[in-house]
Amino acid sequence: MVKYVFWNNKGGTGKTSLAFQVICEYAFKHNNHQILAIDICPQANLSELMLGGLHKGGSDNLLKIQGGSVRSTIGGYFQLRLPSPYSPPKINADDFITTPCLFNQNIPKNIKLLCGDPLLELQANAISTLANNQIPGTDTWVAIIDWLKDFVLNVDDSFDVIFIDANPSFSMYTQIAISIADRIILPVMADDSSRRAIQNAFSLIYGLKLPSDIYTKYAFAEKLKSAKRTLPQVNLIIKNRITQYMLSPASAYATVFVNFQNNNYSKSQNITNEY
Repeated sequence: MVKYVFWNNKGGTGKTSLAFQVICEYAFKHNNHQILAIDICPQANLSELMLGGLHKGGSDNLLKIQGGSVRSTIGGYFQLRLPSPYSPPKINADDFITTPCLFNQNIPKNIKLLCGDPLLELQANAISTLANNQIPGTDTWVAIIDWLKDFVLNVDDSFDVIFIDANPSFSMYTQIAISIADRIILPVMADDSSRRAIQNAFSLIYGLKLPSDIYTKYAFAEKLKSAKRTLPQVNLIIKNRITQYMLSPASAYATVFVNFQNNNYSKSQNITNEY
């Protein structure tokens, strides 16, 4: 099973819209594959799009899922982990997984979704504190970083590919997402801030060009290497410039998703052909 993460430390690069199109297009082209989309972003925009978007009650559908007897979201799963953070609990992963096509018939039936959740922002400080605790005989950082890995182990036989939409940050929950990925898809816009964002991404993930050796032992890469874990590879750096070739960013965004909802799919040909 291959695991991709869409991530850039810079916001506004079209990461979520690109993830939405690639996941759905991949599902259509590989209808014999089972796909799990994981939305590990407190804004939960990918979840809202898959559950109906602006025109089909995506936000309301997400609120219903968040308010269920089991909070079937990434935040709900993390909430379950908080009381006993260093040992994996026995869970039924299906309790946390949603089938988007039951809410939005235009989403392929072979896509399942672990919804995003604003709870992540509230949980972030607690998660970081737990990761930095000093407990003899326990690598607390690794135990926390493996939360998503523990979840995926419960569904390993059910899916062929996992796509993760990560938050434009390098908070602890974003590191949890990146640590499990095999490949990173890094969207950028054609501007200088995106160029710097690529440099920042390589610094944050791989520890390249750190300003001082003081940071080395705290670096994400060094911690993963110490735990004998493999770092994810950057699979694609995508020049995501769709909004520059249409009337305006707002109209471009609307066009993509209105067309998708009407089955006039905006093909991401150069992207999906890579998979």
